[in-house]
Amino acid sequence: TQDPALLGSLVTMLEGAIDQAPPGKDRWTLRTYVADALRRGGQADASLPLYSQAAAEAEAAQAWHDLAWITGNWADALRRTGALAEAKKLHLRSAEAEQQAGSPEVEVLGSELEALRIEVQQGEAAQALPKIEERLDQLRTWWQASQDGQTVTQAPDTTDLARCLISGLDIARKANQNLEEWQDCLDLLTEKEQVEKAMGEGPVALAQTRFNQYHPLIKLGRLDKAQAVVEGCFQVHQSAGLVAGEARCLSALADIRDEQDDMEQAIALERQALALRNTLPEPQYRAISHNNLSNYLNKDGKEDEAKAHFLAAGAYYLVCGYQADLQ
Repeated sequence: TQDPALLGSLVTMLEGAIDQAPPGKDRWTLRTYVADALRRGGQADASLPLYSQAAAEAEAAQAWHDLAWITGNWADALRRTGALAEAKKLHLRSAEAEQQAGSPEVEVLGSELEALRIEVQQGEAAQALPKIEERLDQLRTWWQASQDGQTVTQAPDTTDLARCLISGLDIARKANQNLEEWQDCLDLLTEKEQVEKAMGEGPVALAQTRFNQYHPLIKLGRLDKAQAVVEGCFQVHQSAGLVAGEARCLSALADIRDEQDDMEQAIALERQALALRNTLPEPQYRAISHNNLSNYLNKDGKEDEAKAHFLAAGAYYLVCGYQADLQ
């Protein structure tokens, strides 16, 4: 769950259960559940000691599969606090633990790809991309074999293979995005959508993937196509009653209007996005809309209102513990 109110009650309940659990798997599993709840509730800093304890207990017991799970989630928490180097090390430790557990090779590749995701975030996309593509090609080979009805010993579970391939395609897209290889980004998104369709994903999931086309399309100067893509995604989210998706699309449409130098419409659309986000429990998305509004208002010569929205964005980032965004 991503609901902070519900997570708060769950954390309190689980924290009280940790010391009552017998030493061993039950206890390190509970520690990890509490850490996961804190991480997802915007308290990544508070989750770190729990992950550390849980990992130490699992490693002492040589429970390698559990150690891989714990260190992977721990790495994500560290990434959220901006500790990218430490997060990368933990993803690699997770890959080692999967090997020690004798897990299928796809599980090892998945952890290695997450370490490469961190490299991309560290500004090393050019260095990381060949390694990403090498692993992606291996996943594509296994995927094609599985689609042809063959048994793939390195990835026996088709769902796990598809998830790993989808994640790898997303990491490759982000690397290409950092390198401003916009057509490659579009090609990877198309491939990702094809895999999702093969796995029977519904219209909402497919729209979420298609939505990501809008930024590369803007960079390629194809604003009309970008607008059509986002408007189509908006209709899907609206039909499904998904307010968060509607808000995201409105914010994207504001971005497109900004590119067209239509500041009046950009401001109006971002205000609509913010109004929807104010009804949702995730304050980090309110921060995004406030930050966008500050930029649009500043361009439109409304500096005082722009400053107010900029401070609001900072306040939300502070509450969320997003130190990198706050800085």
